[in-house]
Amino acid sequence: MKKNVFVLLLAVMMVTFFSCKKDSSDANTDSTASGFSVKIQGTSWTGSTYVAAHLTFNNTTQITAYKSGSSDQVVIAFTGAATGTYTFNNSNLGSAVIGSVAYSSLFSDTPVGSIVVTQYDVSKKLVSGTFSFDGQSFAGTVYHFTEGKFTNIPLTVN
Repeated sequence: MKKNVFVLLLAVMMVTFFSCKKDSSDANTDSTASGFSVKIQGTSWTGSTYVAAHLTFNNTTQITAYKSGSSDQVVIAFTGAATGTYTFNNSNLGSAVIGSVAYSSLFSDTPVGSIVVTQYDVSKKLVSGTFSFDGQSFAGTVYHFTEGKFTNIPLTVN
């Protein structure tokens, strides 16, 4: 069941993010640089493209980072639209595709991880914070995602 939920969640995220267009009024007015990085199994990984979306129909915020030149992506999601700490469960989650392998906190019976949102600025359309989680593959291999940081990620409200 968790695998079906994860596949459905990935499909919804892909449709959501690829169907979004940036309006000219969405200009980032903050001069601070943006970025998304995490250590995967102790190795630094930096996203080259990243986006955040708040889906009002289910009050979920999703932050996705992609690495150019590969199929790698990391996704974190939490229920809400505010600063605070979000402990992983079936609603707050982390997942990734590294190479051709999918890892998710949802594949574990006891999800491990959290997202700490330090900035959720709807007027500037930016979100920042930190995260860490353990992602498990379908085969049961666990990858550790540590020292995650997202800074001034452009936020779209749908």
